[in-house]
Amino acid sequence: MELEAQRDIAAAAVAEAGIQVRGDEIKITETKLYAPFSGVMSRSAVAEGAHLSEQTSMATISELDPILIKAYVPYQVYAEHLQLLEPGETFDRSNALGGIEVFVTLPTGQKLPQVGKLAGGGYEFDPQTQVMEVLVEIPNPNLLLRPGLAVTLDARRKPE
Repeated sequence: MELEAQRDIAAAAVAEAGIQVRGDEIKITETKLYAPFSGVMSRSAVAEGAHLSEQTSMATISELDPILIKAYVPYQVYAEHLQLLEPGETFDRSNALGGIEVFVTLPTGQKLPQVGKLAGGGYEFDPQTQVMEVLVEIPNPNLLLRPGLAVTLDARRKPE
């Protein structure tokens, strides 16, 4: 009788563990995250089963269309841009950003037909390199541009 009771307790424990596993599987299914845009996710930065804290970055999600390109502007180019202002015109960040067209050339030499625009960036120069980081946003409908691709950028003031 006692052995039968122990067997029944063990069977109940197995059933309870099975329910716990199924509950955890449902929680995992429900915790999938989706980005609010089309893009790609980098390789996972953590191993399966690793302990995660709130500060743990699991992967990087990059939007591909439009895509942001990080560029570095030397002081000379920045100063030349300021000289393009009309006499008496003051520097207005929103007009300055919107007044520039950016063109991309791929490593193969192919020039993309899409026109980019300055989307923002830093406000200070790196003391060592004397360059300022800016972000260029450009349509990428055929997804030729990917994070890390080295491209050449040409910028000009929009024709009026």
